[in-house]
Amino acid sequence: MKILFSLLLILIVTTVNAQELITYPLFPPNTQELNDLDFLKEELKDKQIVMLGEQTHMYDDIFEMKTRVVEYLHKQMGFKTLAMEAPVYDIWKMNQQGFSADGFNNAIFSVWSKSDQFQRLVNYIETNNIKIIGYDSQILNEQLFIEEFFDYLEKQKITLRLDADDFGIVLDGLLSNYQYEEQDIEFPVFEKELNRIIIALSKLPDTEANYHWLQSTKGLLSSAQDAYHTKNAIVTSDLTNKNLNYRDKQMAENLIQYIKRFPQEKVMVWADNIHTMYSNPNSGNVQAREFISMGRHIKEQFKDKVFSIATIHANDSLFDQTTKTLHATPIKKGSFEDQLQKQNKPYLYISSNQEAMHTPMETRLLHFVDYSSERLDLFHDGYIFLNNAPQAERNKKETDKKQLPTIPDRIMQVEGSFKGQLIDDTSKLPIAYATIILADQDIYRITDSNGYYELPFAPKTKTNSSLHVQALGYDDYTVSLHKLPSLILLKANYDVLDELIITKRLTPREVLRNAIKKKGDNHPIVPINFTRYSHNQIFKNDTKILDFQMLSKNYLQSYVELYRTTFEVQQVKWNTNKLKNIKNTDNLFNMRENPIQYSNVLHKRKYKKFKLSFIESKDPEDSNLYVIAFETERLGWNYTNKVDPSRYSGRIYINQDNYAIVKVVETWESTLDAKYLESMYKYDNSIKNIALTTAKDESTSIYKDILNDGRYYATNFSFRSHRENTYQNGEKNNFTDYVDSHLFDIKTINVERIDHEYQKRNKTLLDRVSYNQEFWNNFFKENSQYLK
Repeated sequence: MKILFSLLLILIVTTVNAQELITYPLFPPNTQELNDLDFLKEELKDKQIVMLGEQTHMYDDIFEMKTRVVEYLHKQMGFKTLAMEAPVYDIWKMNQQGFSADGFNNAIFSVWSKSDQFQRLVNYIETNNIKIIGYDSQILNEQLFIEEFFDYLEKQKITLRLDADDFGIVLDGLLSNYQYEEQDIEFPVFEKELNRIIIALSKLPDTEANYHWLQSTKGLLSSAQDAYHTKNAIVTSDLTNKNLNYRDKQMAENLIQYIKRFPQEKVMVWADNIHTMYSNPNSGNVQAREFISMGRHIKEQFKDKVFSIATIHANDSLFDQTTKTLHATPIKKGSFEDQLQKQNKPYLYISSNQEAMHTPMETRLLHFVDYSSERLDLFHDGYIFLNNAPQAERNKKETDKKQLPTIPDRIMQVEGSFKGQLIDDTSKLPIAYATIILADQDIYRITDSNGYYELPFAPKTKTNSSLHVQALGYDDYTVSLHKLPSLILLKANYDVLDELIITKRLTPREVLRNAIKKKGDNHPIVPINFTRYSHNQIFKNDTKILDFQMLSKNYLQSYVELYRTTFEVQQVKWNTNKLKNIKNTDNLFNMRENPIQYSNVLHKRKYKKFKLSFIESKDPEDSNLYVIAFETERLGWNYTNKVDPSRYSGRIYINQDNYAIVKVVETWESTLDAKYLESMYKYDNSIKNIALTTAKDESTSIYKDILNDGRYYATNFSFRSHRENTYQNGEKNNFTDYVDSHLFDIKTINVERIDHEYQKRNKTLLDRVSYNQEFWNNFFKENSQYLK
């Protein structure tokens, strides 16, 4: 027995020693030296494809560590092609113009383009003439893609067998919102048509253009199948699940077809760990078992020519960008990450080609937080380990609770309040979603579906304030509170017209179609500069928490494409600031503010899906205008530009002589119940216990021929958003944002380009300038209208 025990003890000790992890220490990510990576010459011997993964797309240090590997592979091992997890189409278009840092950053996803550390890779690519390809099936510049896709099919004499406008609308929703809506084309019909087009494209000569259009069209089919068949998202923090299968299969197919065309190239593949892994149907993670990764497809195709490297870390916390939640992620004792952390080295490389990696270990490779038991050598051929990988600060936001310690999160029910109802003076029907304003008290509300409203009572309110009512299609109504009736009758400020009389046999659709067709004639199509004065206010629970005025210099390339407006902050005047830490302007402005560029009712295909009617405005200034009322029953992003279901309606004012668009009024109204909020925002703690959310957004845009050149330029954007939450216990809270912008000093000659800031913010920061009292005194003296 003693001899048997001794033999068993020797066996255990020998096994433990044999299973100790062999690691290679690495230099820090920002190091320029690369000789610590010399072990890769043996690891990657005879490899043609090296896949470089990253543990989600949120760690700048990981980007830079991967860049060091790219530099080594290029300098020491002859790899000259980098395949990015970026759209096939967008990278191809970028390459047609010749590589540039701006062009590349525009063609990739912002998780990389906004990273300072990633720019090391961008600079290296540019300096060393690295060949860049994309392999993702997604599209970034979807509008340009759709138009060029139609042009390409026409050039190749491939005729669509479906209605072209409906086909374009489906593509737009698919590419911009990753949803398939069957109102226009049933999915089996759309799928059949795409397959027919793919067969036709595959018969064309193997040219660069034909290849890219074929792969992009296959990507459309993959995206459509993904959107259609993924009816209900798998709500999980797992990094892998079967919902990713369509995309991963197509990404693999794109890479496979490229390498077949260029069989001698040595290719580096930049992606997330989940795409570069060899997925395992026997995984300890249940969600991951049905996932078939891109890496698995690539491995099956190219066998031993492939090598996959993952990057992992041992952070003890993680900020989940989707749920805006800070998770504790303690390192589990005995796990893979724990063993690496105990080596007390900040950066390590671990080869899977060692005995210790053949034994299952606990790891969070497949999950944000939780561990599963995995044979790690079956997922990747090697691992780069960072003991600590700081998350990019650009992705973290302070919560309202931290920023606003003096503002209550909810409003308790109070006894005193003003209650009433709005009724249409003619039909006697209630008016829903009207805006109720007590301007002196900074109080905003919207009426419910039955036209009712309730405003909190303050002792001084009844004698000092007036109530203002605004509703689209009705005269504004103002009354002193001491005369406020319980029932307010609003008069319509328009009449519905007989379209044959007013328009000489033109229908609203024909007038709107002409206005859309003449956008390029009536509105700017060349780059412009302009100065913008903006007054921004934010209210929480009827308390003003932000109020500032800003002057900025702006640049816009054209009204007829989806170009973003870029700007430089020049002057700022702070009136109220209880947010304290706020300095970035990214979330303070409506990014889709110009309806001529963005509104779907002014889209050359989608306008046909709106209900349109002529109305006669009672404003004498509108006498020479066509006024078209619009609304749609379609509540999704593809028509509303809103993530949540919203009723979208408004007015479009069009010159009768030249069809120039001179004014657009838009409203969005939504009511979201607890069931919807729970299904869409399951992990968002801010929606817990909310029974109902009601919201209304209002936007007015005005255009004038201010330069007397026959083109109508935006001179005013006004936007107001109000949201009210009602909790299960009857308590409420509300938020109101208001931005009023005036545009002037428009220039079309000697235009100064203002580049978008991808990485560090400078020109767009509010604290880049100090308050200049003399400037603002002079400005308001010369522009007294902005003091109102």
